[in-house]
Amino acid sequence: MKTLKPHRRVMLLAITLMTLMTVSVGIGTLGVVSMKSSFETQAQVESPRLTDLLHLDRDLFRAERSVESTFLTTIQTTRSELLAEYKSQVDRSRKWWDAYLANSGTSPDETQLQSDYLSRRNKWLTGTDRLAAFAVAGRTTADREVIDQLNITQSEFARMRSTIDRLEEQFAEPQLAASEAKTTRTANRVLLAMSVLMIVGTVAGVGASVATYRSARHQHNESEHRNVERLADAERAAFEAELTQALDMAQSEADGFRSMKLILREIVTDGPTELLLADSSHAHLKQVLSTDDETYRPGCPALVPGDCPAIRRGTTLTFTDGTAFSACPNLRDRGGDPCSAVCVPVSVAGRTVGVLHTTRENRVTPDRVMVERLTELADRSGDRIGVLRAFAKSQAQASTDPLTGMLNRRSFENEVSKRLREGADLAVAYCDLDHFKDLNDTYGHDAGDRALRLFSKVVRDSLRDHDVAGRWGGEEFVIMFDDSDSSTAAAALDRLRQHLSVTVAGGSTPAFTASFGIADTSMTNDLEELVNMADEALLHAKKTGRNKTVIAGLFDPDEAIDGSGVEPAESTS
Repeated sequence: MKTLKPHRRVMLLAITLMTLMTVSVGIGTLGVVSMKSSFETQAQVESPRLTDLLHLDRDLFRAERSVESTFLTTIQTTRSELLAEYKSQVDRSRKWWDAYLANSGTSPDETQLQSDYLSRRNKWLTGTDRLAAFAVAGRTTADREVIDQLNITQSEFARMRSTIDRLEEQFAEPQLAASEAKTTRTANRVLLAMSVLMIVGTVAGVGASVATYRSARHQHNESEHRNVERLADAERAAFEAELTQALDMAQSEADGFRSMKLILREIVTDGPTELLLADSSHAHLKQVLSTDDETYRPGCPALVPGDCPAIRRGTTLTFTDGTAFSACPNLRDRGGDPCSAVCVPVSVAGRTVGVLHTTRENRVTPDRVMVERLTELADRSGDRIGVLRAFAKSQAQASTDPLTGMLNRRSFENEVSKRLREGADLAVAYCDLDHFKDLNDTYGHDAGDRALRLFSKVVRDSLRDHDVAGRWGGEEFVIMFDDSDSSTAAAALDRLRQHLSVTVAGGSTPAFTASFGIADTSMTNDLEELVNMADEALLHAKKTGRNKTVIAGLFDPDEAIDGSGVEPAESTS
């Protein structure tokens, strides 16, 4: 083989290096173009598809919360603002849905889910529009129709959000993951090819390869960073959805606290957490839940809302070192080893009434995700507690008599009818305050109201937990004795009259007595007939002297009225 001259060798080496550099640049360029295409597909199609669904889910939730919140206030201007917010969020959700459809797939399953979503959205919008009309009309949750519509709307809302979740999980997320995997594979192939060329090449080739590698690596890192952020957003959205679902299923505050306890044990795994809420007077703080079931370590010593800095400021506070001079005084005063803490205020119906408080080892920096989730839990639980309290108040107002606090006639009838359908043995007493009109005329209606309240209190104090009493109307009351017959009920009523006599004698209410008529289920199982029979017995009691108890069927209808005109001191049965 002929030996090449030095300049020829240099020229061949240069040509070889140029060729290697050209190949290296070409491979790098092809890789960058391929990754750019993949990135553009993610940015223009795959990522917006998932992002649009997440924004759609968020705005629908805000719209539902806005229309529900209108019933937590009676201020019409506030209702109007909430309804305007509801309309705005609905319009935004429609835009996100249209944006999603522009990038959505055409598979039959995805098309079917889209059709299901539109059908459920229309049903939900019909319900929310009806609730909005109720709010504009000034109706409240005291209205049974409003409560029923709220329950229907919440059910339709849950189905609609479930359809969106399926679109995310079955189509948007898998397609985005496949696109990301393709991009990652392309990047890895480019890196491998350029690494081989860098080993073989010279300074010129190495320089070109390094430049291409850095460019590709930068794009890859940006993609990974976006993936991490997107995953965090997806996890946050999933947590919020599960949190909302768990709290929405709570039908009472106790149910809500139990759900919160389970959620807190997942959020905070390395320290106890407690929830302190103010009582009805807002003068005292009370621990309503704690995740510390084993060590029983002392909780926050704050006794009143003003003792807690987080409640006073209405903002989340973190204390890394419980011994620092800037730490909350309650951390230094709680006893035991020093600890760090996170304190999140809880607001109900716009008023800060409690704090979600968790402690960990001292000088342990709180995790950002944990703080975010505690804050989200505090916000959502405060909203749910407000709704539950509003519902409970409305139901109590709808079922009780405002003057005496007893069940009203309708609620009493419903309760007794339910017991009768269950086949219970019971006695019904019909009661009337004696000479109540004379008491009103002589001492005034205020004295009459005091008499009604005093009698109601005596009845409540005298009955068993499973007995039921209600105000039938005016000065007339009804009492149901569970698992009793007329004789047992008569004995209980005689004790009640004696209790009434002692109470009236020791109070400031003018003296009065009461008469009773009794019937039981051995006579009839029809509520109306029971009340009528007890009423007839009551009329006989009043005709024959008052201040007594008479059992239906055990008296002579033709018995003469007591000629003395003096009410007997003792009762007869």
